[in-house]
Parts: sequence; structure tokens; C-alpha cells
Amino acid sequence: MGDIDATHAILDYEKSSKLPHIPIVVLTTNNLKGDRERLLEEGMDEFLPKPIELEAMKSILKNYFPDNISHESKQADIILYRERGLDSKMFDAILQSMGYTVDTVSDMDSYREKIESVDYSYSFIDASLLARHQEIPELLRKKQIKNIVFVDKPVSGKTDINLDYCDLIIPNIADKKILEFYINKI
Repeated sequence: MGDIDATHAILDYEKSSKLPHIPIVVLTTNNLKGDRERLLEEGMDEFLPKPIELEAMKSILKNYFPDNISHESKQADIILYRERGLDSKMFDAILQSMGYTVDTVSDMDSYREKIESVDYSYSFIDASLLARHQEIPELLRKKQIKNIVFVDKPVSGKTDINLDYCDLIIPNIADKKILEFYINKI
């Protein structure tokens, strides 16, 4: 059954069964002059040509389901920034398995942008990154984000980072139980 036949069958069924109309959106490769008008005259409510443009699809969905379209979240539990991509993937997976929402970034500009635009509870960042970007702890403090810092070896004596701005310093160990312990500690 083609687009037009299917549309007529749906409209006839809705009418004969006295059902409320459900919007019919045609997704088609037919995008020549007049195709849109012809298909709308046949009873379709909207026209979306292929290849699909995401913004056009979002616009159509918002017209019919304005309260059901999820918007990009401006809130997440954790922002994670690790120097090594493999570390990021491991810790991201563990934290998500613990039920946290995690935004993982791979550069300092993205980290700053996310900190400014999203409400986080925790920031997980490498001590080496924090040492190179001394302004980050103050930014986290202003946004009331707990600053959790990964270290590769125990901190003793003089360090490159100001420990006063760290809510928690944890070992660089990808272990769910250890992470749960430390997160519950703050």
C-alpha cells in the first residue's frame, strides 16, 4: 500500500470508528515541485522529504507533541575530563552503571563551556589538568560543583595544585566500589 492509499485507509478508519485524528506525516523521496501540496491535499498533515533534516523533523514533532519532545538537558550529575581517552571511557561506563548521568569532554574549552551551561553536582578531572588550569577550582566553587580530582600517586608535600579547592582527591583506579565509597564520602 502506498502513501496515498495508506492515508485514505487511515482517514476512513478514523471516520468510521469515530476516532480522533492522528496526524499523518509523510516521509518521502518525492520532493519535486507540487509533491508537498498534492500529498497534503490527499489528507496527510505534514510532509518531510528525504534526506531528513533533523531540525525540520524536530519542528514537525514539536507541532504535534510539544510537551513530549525532550530538550537538551541543562542538568547532569557529573562532568568528566580525563587526559587519556581510554580512562574517560572506562570511568564514564562505571559512573553510568552506578546510575549517574555523565558528560565526558576531551578538551578544556568544552569543559569550560559545559561548566558554564549545565548544572552539575560533580566534576571529575585529572590533577595534571587542574594544575595547568588554576582558574577551574574557583569556577567550580562559584557553580557549587564538587571538585573530585584523580591522582596517579599519593599526594604528599608540595604539589602543583591547590588542595584547598579540591573536595576530594581519589586514586586513579577504575573500580566501581572505590568510586562509590568516595562519592558517598562527600
